[in-house]
This record gives sequence, structure tokens and C-alpha cells, in this order.
Amino acid sequence: YQDEFAEIMRVHRTNPELMLVQGLNNQWNEAAVKMREWLQSDDGIGQMLGGECIVWGRQDLRTDPPQDDILGEGMFFNALACHQLSQLVAAKGLPEYVTAYVHDRKEPTLDFRGVVGTSGGLCLFEYPGGVPFSYTGTRAAHGNVFGFASRWSGQWFVHGEWGDIRRDGGRLTLYRDGGPKEDYFLKDLSESLLEDDRIQFRAFFNALATGTDREWMQQSSLDTWVLMEACNLSARRREKIDIREFKELLNGE
Repeated sequence: YQDEFAEIMRVHRTNPELMLVQGLNNQWNEAAVKMREWLQSDDGIGQMLGGECIVWGRQDLRTDPPQDDILGEGMFFNALACHQLSQLVAAKGLPEYVTAYVHDRKEPTLDFRGVVGTSGGLCLFEYPGGVPFSYTGTRAAHGNVFGFASRWSGQWFVHGEWGDIRRDGGRLTLYRDGGPKEDYFLKDLSESLLEDDRIQFRAFFNALATGTDREWMQQSSLDTWVLMEACNLSARRREKIDIREFKELLNGE
């Protein structure tokens, strides 16, 4: 996948008028927007000091012919984790370092075949100043312990200088001064995804037609891809990856 990305970036450099975006439908709903607002604002948590996201789902991927998701090495990060972690990248940008691991198992009833990096993964991100953020996810769980929206949008806990965020699907709570300060039940992921795709495609259209959020949308899309590939590289090598160096490598710099 790194060779493909390098080719995409080469084409983009020669055609800078092209807009590169990735379809990440989890980051456009009301709940995701509110979480991003709190992550970025002093009216939310202020400076982020640490956090975690947990994704726990049991996903039946049996098809004929088999899907790339269960045949392609590293597809957990590229096809599943990207939907949660794109929300982190959209709000806080790329971390400085990532250390990642994968857990693999065979589950015939879901069609997981033990291909490396397809069923689940764990990673630790280091943001500037050594601020840690952890992620744990699986799509081959023994049961669905969360509801649909929170299962795929993520269970979030984020600690900040001025407050804490807890998110469970569309339920978001901002804690300050010893208790809840704001508490919302907002629209999260639609089970059909039709509403999420409608919002997403409208945002893409506005970015192309008027330039609204174009630079942020493109950069966060590209950075999400960079982060997912860095997770895969870290898991394969079993070492910490410097994101800046890795990004320069992908960009051919």
C-alpha cells in the first residue's frame, strides 16, 4: 500500500488542483462534530493530556469471493481503525510517534483466516510533549458488547487541562469541576450509513465548489492514511515509528 500512496502523492504534486479525500463516514455526524469541538477548544478540555479509544465488534465478513479485508495483510488498520482514528486526526492532527501491535486469530464463522493485521490491533500514539493516546480495537470479538453506533464510532475517554470527555456512541459528556458540565444525546452513525454519506458528500461538494474546509479536509484525509500505514509498519517491525520521517518517506522527500 505504501507504493500506491507514493504514486498518488506523485500525481497530486503534478496536479495540485486535484483534491484528495478519503471516505470516512464516522466523522461527519453530530456526535463526532461535538467531540471535535471539545477536543479543539478551551471551552472543551483545553490542552489534551491523554486519552483512549476502544472499538469492540464482531463483524461477519463472509462473502464469495472473499473480501480484501480478510485477505490483505494490515487491513484492520486500513479498513476499520481508520474510521475511529480519522476523528482523532481531524481534531488533533498527527502524533509524533506510534507504536502498534496486532492480534490475529482464525474465526471461520466470520471468515477471519489468521492473516496478519486483519482482525484487531492496539497502538500507542505520542503527541507533542509526550502526550499519550491509546487505541484498542477488534472486529473479531466473541460478542458485540456495545451498541451499533458506539461499536464503530468508538468508546472514548479523553483527559484535558480543563476537562474530560466521555463518549459512548451519541452520548457525550464533558466533565469539569468534579462533575458533568455538559451532557448530550446526539446523532451518531446511521445503521444504513445513508445519512452519513449524504453529509460527507455534501461536505466534499462544498469543498470543491467553494473551498470550504478544503485544506483541512484534504490534509486530515492524507494524514489518516499516513497514520494507518505507520501503525502497520510499527506492528510488522515491532518498533516505534517516527511519523515525520515516515511521512517524508511516503512523500518521496
